[in-house]
Amino acid sequence: MFLSNIEQHYDIEVHETASVEIPVLEGSVIYHYCLIKLPDGRKIPYLWQSMAALTPIIKASVSDASNLIGHWLTAIAETPREQLAGIILDNRANGGGYQDDMDYLLGSYIDEKTEIFKTRYKEGPGRLEHSAWTPYYIYP
Repeated sequence: MFLSNIEQHYDIEVHETASVEIPVLEGSVIYHYCLIKLPDGRKIPYLWQSMAALTPIIKASVSDASNLIGHWLTAIAETPREQLAGIILDNRANGGGYQDDMDYLLGSYIDEKTEIFKTRYKEGPGRLEHSAWTPYYIYP
């Protein structure tokens, strides 16, 4: 399992572990979920993904992946705030982003339109031919 020896190195318990691999055109998307319980009883819902694309997977109702992501979102929603030590969406293996995921994942945690980064796009064959920087906003 993706966190198989983490309990040996840290004073934590790993609960509700699950993994799923979804075939896609370019290969596959892999998701891992677990609920980490700290010694003081607080919890950290953890989701690892091999690439960004949560929103289309959920909208397409790919059942195994939707269920796994749903466990992560439910753990966040149902854990009382005083018991929630953090939320981990681990994108280290992600080569790029699917920006619609930001609204889906972060929208319920904000009260107003929020700029979270700036982006630009490739506009020509030259290595420096990019658009102007454009702000990217998420919405509640």
